[in-house]
Amino acid sequence: VRRCAEMGIQTWLPDTRIMLILWLRFTDARYVTRVQVALVDGMLDQIINVVKSQCIPKDLREADPRLAEFVEPINLKFDVVLRWVRDNRLRIEFNDVRMKLHLPQ
Repeated sequence: VRRCAEMGIQTWLPDTRIMLILWLRFTDARYVTRVQVALVDGMLDQIINVVKSQCIPKDLREADPRLAEFVEPINLKFDVVLRWVRDNRLRIEFNDVRMKLHLPQ
């Protein structure tokens, strides 16, 4: 949604604990050969919920002037589900998308 982009993506994120996994080799001056980042799945859920609440306005009419003719607030609701397809592949799904659109009479 445009709201985060318009603000230059100034979003507050919760404190996040991550683990850096460094692959080292001491045979030459290039000691670090690979870096991996790991964090708990629940932390991803928390980050997504925080970003969602900050980026999506309570009334979508604020996000796009083309929605101004609807007479009541447009409250977009959805659930984000994270599914690991493989150890290194994450699928993000938007489920149970719902909103009411009230047209002028």
